[in-house]
Amino acid sequence: MGPISKEPEFVIHHLTDIHIGKLQFAPEQKLRMAPAPSNSRNLDLYLDSLERTRAELLPDLVIASGDFTCFASVKEMDTAQDKLRKILEILEKKPSPWRENAEAPFVLIVPGNHDLDWSEDSHAQKIERYARMADSLYQGGKILSSTYHSAPHATSWDFGEGANLFVGLFDSTALGGTRDSVLVEIYKRLAERYRAVRSSTADAEVQEALDALFKEARKDPGYVEPAQLEAMAERVAGLAPNRIKIAVMHHNPTTVPADDLETFDVVVNAGIVKRELAAAGFDLVLYGHRHVFHCCREHIPFGSGALKQELRFVSGDSIGCKADAPFVEIRLQSMPRAHAESPPACFLSVSETSLKGGAYAAATPPALQGILSRPLNRFWDSVAEGFGPQEMPASREDMLRAIAVLLPQLQHLQSKLVDWDDDSGDWISRFHIQLGLYRRIYATDIYRRPSTASPNFEKYLREQYIQRLRGARSCNTRKLSFSPPVYEAIIRTGWQPSPVLWSDYRLERGEGPALEIVRILVRPPDTSRDRKILEALDFDHRLFAIPLFVIDPADMSEKEMVDFAIGFGKAGEILKAYEYVPSRGKVGEAELRRARDLRDTFEGILKRRELQTVSEWLGYYDGMIRDPNELRKFAETYDQTRTANATVLSLLTKHLGPGPHKTGLDIGCGTGNYTIPLAREFGRVIGLDISDEMLTVARRKSSAVTWICANALNNRLPDASCDAVWLIASLHYFQGAERQKLLFKEIYRLLKPGGVVLADTEFAEQHSSLWVTKFFPSLIDRYKNAIFSSATYERGLRGIGYTAVHFETLRDIGNDAGIRFGHHHPERYLDSELRAGVPAFHEMDPDELDRGLTELEHAIDDGSIAGIIRDYEARATMAGDVGFLIARR
Repeated sequence: MGPISKEPEFVIHHLTDIHIGKLQFAPEQKLRMAPAPSNSRNLDLYLDSLERTRAELLPDLVIASGDFTCFASVKEMDTAQDKLRKILEILEKKPSPWRENAEAPFVLIVPGNHDLDWSEDSHAQKIERYARMADSLYQGGKILSSTYHSAPHATSWDFGEGANLFVGLFDSTALGGTRDSVLVEIYKRLAERYRAVRSSTADAEVQEALDALFKEARKDPGYVEPAQLEAMAERVAGLAPNRIKIAVMHHNPTTVPADDLETFDVVVNAGIVKRELAAAGFDLVLYGHRHVFHCCREHIPFGSGALKQELRFVSGDSIGCKADAPFVEIRLQSMPRAHAESPPACFLSVSETSLKGGAYAAATPPALQGILSRPLNRFWDSVAEGFGPQEMPASREDMLRAIAVLLPQLQHLQSKLVDWDDDSGDWISRFHIQLGLYRRIYATDIYRRPSTASPNFEKYLREQYIQRLRGARSCNTRKLSFSPPVYEAIIRTGWQPSPVLWSDYRLERGEGPALEIVRILVRPPDTSRDRKILEALDFDHRLFAIPLFVIDPADMSEKEMVDFAIGFGKAGEILKAYEYVPSRGKVGEAELRRARDLRDTFEGILKRRELQTVSEWLGYYDGMIRDPNELRKFAETYDQTRTANATVLSLLTKHLGPGPHKTGLDIGCGTGNYTIPLAREFGRVIGLDISDEMLTVARRKSSAVTWICANALNNRLPDASCDAVWLIASLHYFQGAERQKLLFKEIYRLLKPGGVVLADTEFAEQHSSLWVTKFFPSLIDRYKNAIFSSATYERGLRGIGYTAVHFETLRDIGNDAGIRFGHHHPERYLDSELRAGVPAFHEMDPDELDRGLTELEHAIDDGSIAGIIRDYEARATMAGDVGFLIARR
C-alpha cells in the first residue's frame, strides 16, 4: 500500500542555443536586438531555479549542446564561462551515491556554430575563443568539452558501474563559419541598388527578399570528422556491454535537408555518423541548433545489415531566444538494468520544462519514453514481424514478455501491483463501498506492499475521501472532530488539513458525526527517495482532512509490523477488519479477536513520540523559512545580524543555575548564539533544532556542544536527562495552546526533579504594543495562536506539574529582539541588512513589504511615527517588549 520502491533516478538537464548576447530574449523587445551584448536573462532564470531546488533534487548532469553566444565575442564568452561555473557550483551540492569517481564531471558542453568567430579564416582560428573557454572551464575535469585549445583533455567520460553511463562529446562545427562569396557579392550589389532607388517608404517585400538572400549566403553545415568517430569507437570498445551511451553534438543528425529544414541545418555526413554511433552501441543522441523540441527513434542497421541498434534522438529547444526559455529534462531509472534480457529494464523518460510566470513549472508529459534494452527490443522486433492474423506468440510467457515490451512506460510498475489487483476486489466491494456504515476507519500501510500506484487502490481511497468530505460539509458546526487518540496524535505531530478547504474549520476532540479516517505509513529510511509519491499522497490526505502519519519501522516491534484496515460502527464496535497476510500474499478478513489486537496496535502507534507527518519525514517543516535554498542562505548570514544579547545571557545564567556536573538543553538553538556561551557554564550542553541548515553553521562554530537535528516534540532524549532547558526566540513556532502545552509536557519529561525551564515570548499583555503591524499587517497572522497571556501560561504549567512559576520582562534588547528589533528605533526597519535576520520579512509578500517600507519611511520623515508608537504602547497592559516564563519541575 506504500509507494513503489525504486532506485534513485538519474536526471539530466539538456540546455541548448543559449545565445548570450544580442539575440538573447529580452521581454521588453521580444526577439529584437537586446540592449547589452552580455544579456543572459534566460540563463539567469534557469540558474535561479537551480538555486531554489533542494540539493537532493538537483540534476545529476547538465549537458549544453552549443550556441552559448551570439557572435563569439570575448565579452559573450566570458559571460558564458561565468554562468557555466555557477551551474557547476550548484550541482556540486547534490549528494550522488553513483559518483564512484570523485573526478567525474558535472557539466558537459560542445560548441555550436554561433560559438565560432566568423571573422577568422581557418577553423582552428574560428574555434579558438571557444577552445580557450573550454580550457579555462576544465577545472580538473568538472566541466568537459569536445574541443580544447590545449591538449590533452578528455572529450568523453565513463561514469562507472554505479551510474552505468558513458557520454561522448562531438564537435560538429568543422565546416561552419563561412559565407558564399558569390552570393555575398550579389547581395551587396542588390542592396546598394535598392537603397539608391527606394522611395521614402521602404518596400518590406524587397527587404525580406534581400534578408533571405543574405541568409542563404551563410554556409554553416554540421560535420563530424571521421577521426572523432574512430577515436570514440576505440574509447567505448572496452566498456561493459550494458553501458548506457549518450552522444552530444550541436547540429541535427537525424535527417537530410527537406522542406522543413534549412540547407545547412543538418550534419551533412549524418548517415556515417549514425552508422558509427549504432555500431558503437550508443543509445541516445542530444543536439540543438534547430530551436525546436523534437524526439524520434531510428533503427540503424550496421555491419551486414542483419544487426540493428535503436538510436533515440532528442533535439532541445532554444533556452535563449524564447520567452518561455525551455530546456529538456531526461530521467533514467534502474540504470544498472540497462540492456537486460528480461524486464524490468532501464526506463527512459524525456520531457520539456518551460518558464511560466517567471519560474520553471513542472515538466510537461513525457514526449519520449521507453526501455533501454537491446535484447528486449530485438525480441519485440521478432514478435512484431511474425505477428500476423493467424499467428500468436508460442506460449503464455512469450505473450507476457511481448506485452511488457509493448508497454515500456509500465516497466517500473510490473510485478508490483499484484497485491492490489484482483485479490483486492473483496475488500473494495465489501468494505469501502459500505462507507456509510462506519464512524471511523483505521489503516496502516507497510513498506513491503507497494500499491499506491494501483488503480484499484486509488479508487477506494477516492471513495473514502468523497465520503469524508460529504460528511464534514454536511455538518454546520464548522468543526473537524476526531477521536481522542487521533486528536492527540494530531496535536503532538502538528498535522494540519489543507487551508484550501478547511481554513475556517476548527479541530476538536470528540467522536463527531462525520466519518473519521486515519492512516499510518510505516516507512523504511530509504523511502524518502519516493518524495513525489509521498508528497502527492500527503496532499490528497490534507485536502480531504484525513490525518496521515509516518513512523520508522526501526521504532516498531515485529508484532506491530502489520498492514490492515478496520471499520468501526456508530457505537465504536468493529464491523470489518482486513489485513495483508504476507505468507499468502493476499488481503484477508481478520477474525474479531485479531481485529481487536490490530486496533490496539494502531492506537499504540498513535501514542508514539516517533510518529511524524509526511512533511517532517521528508525533511520539510513549517518553520522559519520554507524554501530550502532561502533557508540555507538565511542560516549562512544569520550571525551577521543576530547576536546574543548580554542581558538575556545574564538572565539565563541567573535562573538556570548552571554547574560543571549539570546538563543544559537549548531548544530551537539555531546557530548556537545562546548555546555556545552557556557551554562554558554547564558540564554538557545540547543544542536541538529542526533546521539542519542552522545547525550546519552552529557545528562550524563549536564542537563543545552536542548538536541534534530533531523536532522538539519527537526528540529521543532520555527521561530526566536535563538539569535546565531554555528556548530563546523559538516558542512562537509551536502554534496553538495545545501544541505549546505538549511542548512543556515534553520538557517536563526531560527535566530532572528540581530542573528549570526558561522560555522567552511576547505575552498577550505585551503583544498589543507591536506597532510595526500597522505597516506590515501579515505579522498579525504570523503570531496568531502563538501568543498567550501570562495567566494562561501559569495555569498550563502548573497543570502539567511545574512549581514556582514566575515571569520577568525586558525592554529593548537590540538587534536580537526578533520582530521588535526596530521597536524603539523605527529607522532600523528600513535597513535591509537588519531585516535579513528576521524570517518574517523573508516570507513577506514583496508588495506588502514595499508598501509598508514606503509608508513607514513617510511616517518617520513627517514625525507621525512617534504618535503611532505611543498609541500602540498605550494598549499594552504589561511593560517591556519581551517576557520570560521561568518554571521549576
